[in-house]
Amino acid sequence: VAGMAAGPMSGGGNSRVCRWWRWRRERRLLAPQGQTPLCTSWARLQLRRRLPCLVWLPRYSRTLFFIDVSTGITVGVVLIPQAIAYALLAELPPTYGLYSSLLPLAVFAPLTSSRHVALGPFALISMLVADSVSEIVHPTRTDEYCQAAVLLSAMVGVVHLLMAAVRADFMVSLLSDPVLAGFTSAASLLIGLSQLKHVVGFDVPRGSAVDMIRHAVAHVGELNPWALGVGAASFVSLKGLKTLNRRAFPWLRLPEQLVVVVASAVFAYATATDGAPLLPTVGRVPAGLPSPRWPVRGDSALVFALVRPALLVAFFSYVVTISVAKPFSLKNGYTI
Repeated sequence: VAGMAAGPMSGGGNSRVCRWWRWRRERRLLAPQGQTPLCTSWARLQLRRRLPCLVWLPRYSRTLFFIDVSTGITVGVVLIPQAIAYALLAELPPTYGLYSSLLPLAVFAPLTSSRHVALGPFALISMLVADSVSEIVHPTRTDEYCQAAVLLSAMVGVVHLLMAAVRADFMVSLLSDPVLAGFTSAASLLIGLSQLKHVVGFDVPRGSAVDMIRHAVAHVGELNPWALGVGAASFVSLKGLKTLNRRAFPWLRLPEQLVVVVASAVFAYATATDGAPLLPTVGRVPAGLPSPRWPVRGDSALVFALVRPALLVAFFSYVVTISVAKPFSLKNGYTI
């Protein structure tokens, strides 16, 4: 920096610093009359890169608004049971899934360059949060476990900000498509096994895939036939409605997730006897939003224990989001 500052004022007009200074003075500060200086164009470019909404918002039309409203209502209704399921997958109360689905969407919309990816909780990160936090705080200690999970989420946000500051997005280019495909396939298998306890109707402790299957087979006598039947019917209905939408009624596009969720809720309510449902349910969800507060107070040991999980969750959440956004951007002809 000292050399650059002293270079133009000293001798040696052919030095590299002097040439840089001359280019900056002639090309940026002395732009031709009637044209925008290059420094201003560079500032606008950087601002649009930081706020992509400045690019698409001026071209936003009324037609797109009504399409987004109808799509947003459908996605929002489906997001409610999904968020509750992701919270249970992370060993958290159902309300935490709803909380984590509200604010990220509002903040993410003006800052993202992807037109098809929505930010929020998803299955793989919920599993990583549960595995990471349960090693430090047992899930039965609900308050401490929830505080640790919230602190982990805040640390992941800080890591993402640091990654953006140092332009660490080059790491994704090092991952090939077969690696991402294998990663996604393995994650789907783990997610399916993690939901095994809800399908069979009894507790299946976390562990390896072989241990979980072995435990489920050994305790098959505790099987809840109602839970198994509703789980199997929901899976078949989802696949059937998706095929029906694609082949028979492409013009209608039934929201298959919404149909299955509503049908399952109606079935659970109709088969309840004396207020006790035959199926395990989430229960009453408290209304309103919690008051903002710090997750922990002066617990430096917990912060240091969550550093490694925060790095892991930040990396995988970024990789998964990019792996989902890239195919949509290539298909629709825009860059992210």
